[in-house]
Amino acid sequence: MAFEEEYNMLDKRIHLQDTITVSLEFLGFVEYDPNEHGLVHQYSCWCYNFLGTGRGAYVMGNREITVGAGGGILIPPYTRHALYNPGPQKMQLLYMGFDCNCFSFIGSLVRSTDTEDIIEINHALSKSYYTKSFHQKLNGLLCQLGISKDKETLEDCRLTLMEDLLKMYDFCHSWYKKRTPANPDAFLIQDAKNIIMHNLSRNISIQELSKALYVSPRKLTSKFLELTGMSFKDYSQMLKMEQASRLLYSSGKNVSEIAEELGFCDIHYFSRRFKDYYGCSPSALRKKGDQGGA
Repeated sequence: MAFEEEYNMLDKRIHLQDTITVSLEFLGFVEYDPNEHGLVHQYSCWCYNFLGTGRGAYVMGNREITVGAGGGILIPPYTRHALYNPGPQKMQLLYMGFDCNCFSFIGSLVRSTDTEDIIEINHALSKSYYTKSFHQKLNGLLCQLGISKDKETLEDCRLTLMEDLLKMYDFCHSWYKKRTPANPDAFLIQDAKNIIMHNLSRNISIQELSKALYVSPRKLTSKFLELTGMSFKDYSQMLKMEQASRLLYSSGKNVSEIAEELGFCDIHYFSRRFKDYYGCSPSALRKKGDQGGA
């Protein structure tokens, strides 16, 4: 086809150039004994938890959301929360974090301490046929993990879960799009996150980051507060602490090596910041992970 003919067909074509990617950030299985409490934490990505047995109580701000066996909960990015098992049964939990390069729809939810929106979207999810089918699959996986506690079992289902999480992302996107105007500045934060994640070995400054993103430091600072409820410094620290926990759980590196990899020259300072964030030392978190805790 001649170039002129192809050019003349533009009025007959709808073409989308932007690529949307969804990634599985983490995936895990954990058991909580009755009255056992987890750490207070937050993620820079979406997190979905499914309970196979027992009950889980999620504390978010001044609210508590209880999820029973066979139920799940979607936790938006930057939502500070803690989980405990009120008993009387042992609780088995499958958790997964997923991220997307298209977060323009999250609007004010991620910077709000009010949990009403979280409750509302989880109620909508629980009514969908898709979620019921997803839960049946997760329940089967939990039954296998409860017996084998084998990492290979989780590894084998990663691609399948990615497909299901993509459907969940699509559901969330549609739900929020009806409620919240698109915010193009959310793409700015996603780009900033990508740059920070590729420079975790050093302490990148707001000036460097703003230069890479072609915005002023003042605007970028205000957008971090507006869209995440956090300062740039706190946001960068959160990403480093998240990566630290991943390395503690999944690598054989010692605490000094992890601290150096994340740009901390002083291991004692790293340990203090880690404890401020997770409520325990790096070595205690690794020990808890080895014992099957979270």
